[in-house]
Amino acid sequence: MYVINYSKLEVKIYSVHPSDWLDYKKYLQEWQRTDNPPAIPGNLVSDKTLNVEAPSDTLTQVDIDLSEYMDGDYGHFIVVVTPPRELMKNEQERYWRTVQTWVQISQIGLDAFVDHSEMVVWATSLKDGVPLANVTIQAGSGVFGTVTGEDGTARFSIPGSTSYLTAQKGADTALLPRSTYAWGDENWYSYAVNDELRWYVFRRPADVSPG
Repeated sequence: MYVINYSKLEVKIYSVHPSDWLDYKKYLQEWQRTDNPPAIPGNLVSDKTLNVEAPSDTLTQVDIDLSEYMDGDYGHFIVVVTPPRELMKNEQERYWRTVQTWVQISQIGLDAFVDHSEMVVWATSLKDGVPLANVTIQAGSGVFGTVTGEDGTARFSIPGSTSYLTAQKGADTALLPRSTYAWGDENWYSYAVNDELRWYVFRRPADVSPG
C-alpha cells in the first residue's frame, strides 16, 4: 500500500481459491449496496488495525505481510484496506477510500492465446522464465483439463464460456482471468478468418537511380 497522512489502516485478509474468482467479481459489482451488501468470498483469516509510522505529507510504502496465512510457499488472498472510520468525514467516503485486490502468490507464469481454431497456453517459471512441463491446465471450474509439454505449452480447442484458467504444479496454483475488470464478463472465443485487402507502399531512396 501507499499512504499519505494516515496513522493507521484497517486490514482484512481473506484466504480464497481460484474457484472463488467469479464470486469475487460479483462482490466488486455489488459491494457498495446499502440494502443487501454481498459477503466477501473466502475465509477471513485476519482482521486487524495496522499502525503506520510515516512522516507527514510524504507518500509512504506500507507492506502487508501475508506469509503467516500462506499454504506453504503459495496462496491466494483477497486483501481489503480501509482507513479507520474516525478518520473519514462520512460513511460515503469509505467507498472511494477502500482498496481491495486479489493477491496470488505463485511461481507459475501463465499466458494464453487464441486464434480461429485453438487456444495455446504457455506456462513458465517466474524465477527464470524456463518453460514448465507437466503443469495441469484447467478451464474455469469445469472438468476440462490438459497438461503442458516439455516446451511449457498446451494446445486445445477453445473452451466455451470460460472466463479464467488455472495452472497447477504440485501445491502451486496460478490464476489467469480473461479480464480483471469487475464489470467485464468476457470469455475466450475464436476469431473468424476473413480476407482483407491491404496496401503495401514503399519509397525508393533518392540516391538510387532507376534502371
